[in-house]
Amino acid sequence: MSTEIIIAGKKPAVYRRGLAHYYPALPDFITLPEAHAIFEAASRTSTRDYLLFSLLWHTGLRVSEALSLTLDSIRGTDIKVVGKGGKERYIPVEPSLINDLLRYAMETGITYHKRILAITRSHAHRLLNQYAVRAGIDRPLHCHLFRHGFAVNFLKQVPNLVYLQELLGHSSIETTRIYTRAALPDVRHALSQVVF
Repeated sequence: MSTEIIIAGKKPAVYRRGLAHYYPALPDFITLPEAHAIFEAASRTSTRDYLLFSLLWHTGLRVSEALSLTLDSIRGTDIKVVGKGGKERYIPVEPSLINDLLRYAMETGITYHKRILAITRSHAHRLLNQYAVRAGIDRPLHCHLFRHGFAVNFLKQVPNLVYLQELLGHSSIETTRIYTRAALPDVRHALSQVVF
């Protein structure tokens, strides 16, 4: 977007930055249709894999946080997460997903302090790309893209950076601000409704 600025007696200047200057570029992310296609592909093969990707999408957890969860991490319909720097936070989780995690742990004999989703980050990455191929997604993916997808999806529906910062466990809201471009179309629409 560019805007001409006309000053009497001078050649028009073009101001090129516009609104986009104030909104950092969005990082790559998994879209809602891609996420659902991956869930569908994983659910046909592995309950564990389906639970991992569903957990990443619905909570915005870092993959290391999701893979370190134990039964002790589940507190009612919240999960206790230990993030970067040993900081604890509590994330609300859909009751159906909590129940699925508990059922999986019981069926596989996972004890209280053992990890529920006991695989490595690199293995999770390989699995994601295998399911992406099966789902017809023709681009390389990594698990952190679920976190970005969660943030974009959240901000499009709940334009509140403070809530998102808390859920993602960011120390600074400036880190969370990279997702503000997700709401840019809504900003433009809102501005079009204002009477000057």
